[in-house]
Amino acid sequence: MKFLLAKVPGSVFTSTAFPLLQRDRDLQPVEPLFPPRRVHTGVEHGRDLIKPECDPYDKPHARSLGDSLQVIPGVEFHLIRREVSAFLQATEAGGVTVRVGDPLLSGYDEAVRVARALISDVPKERKSSDAVVFMGHGSRRHPADLFYVALNSILKEKDPLAFLGTVEGHPTLDDIVKKCKAAGCTKAWLIPFMAVAGDHAINDMAGDGEDSWKSILEKAGIGCTPVLRGVLDSPGVRDVWLDNLADIVSRK
Repeated sequence: MKFLLAKVPGSVFTSTAFPLLQRDRDLQPVEPLFPPRRVHTGVEHGRDLIKPECDPYDKPHARSLGDSLQVIPGVEFHLIRREVSAFLQATEAGGVTVRVGDPLLSGYDEAVRVARALISDVPKERKSSDAVVFMGHGSRRHPADLFYVALNSILKEKDPLAFLGTVEGHPTLDDIVKKCKAAGCTKAWLIPFMAVAGDHAINDMAGDGEDSWKSILEKAGIGCTPVLRGVLDSPGVRDVWLDNLADIVSRK
């Protein structure tokens, strides 16, 4: 049996990511699969890519499992599914089973669990009048971008001053600025809604450049406190990914 862990390239991703997924509970069916192989997925200069850190098919395995660290079932997730299908067709792999786990937001129940975890993990120093702004990636290229819109709505039900925006999709930062100003917010906590606090979080969210979310919000009169912590640090969010993994492990 082989296990592949898929992620988007370009982010800050270290060997601690998978121990983070294991930290809070003993997932016995998964233990034989470690250590995982990592596979980078993404879109670069208009072309799709999958870059294994090693050849994922260097040895014959009757059963291979892939768990996606994507947030939505968007471009990269379907790229993984397409590559798995192409591999099986090209190799005519009789008797070989390859399964791919769902991304974080794969349905309403998962979105509710994620929203609950995100609100729970907001720093305790936050005042009731402070906004909380989560930065997601977003996707111009795929209708799964609507998952961000749905999650934003669920967050608002749990906390009227919690907002989810995206870098490349909807809701936008402009939407958030308007809502923060309408609510009279003078301070916002900026938190990445990404697996790890990588380039987008460090530069696009919390950076000092004039185009960063921090700079744009501050220009609108809203002081910002960035929190450079990815959602892999959240036990409640990790549990959703772990349940997706447990689901494909338990299938016969």
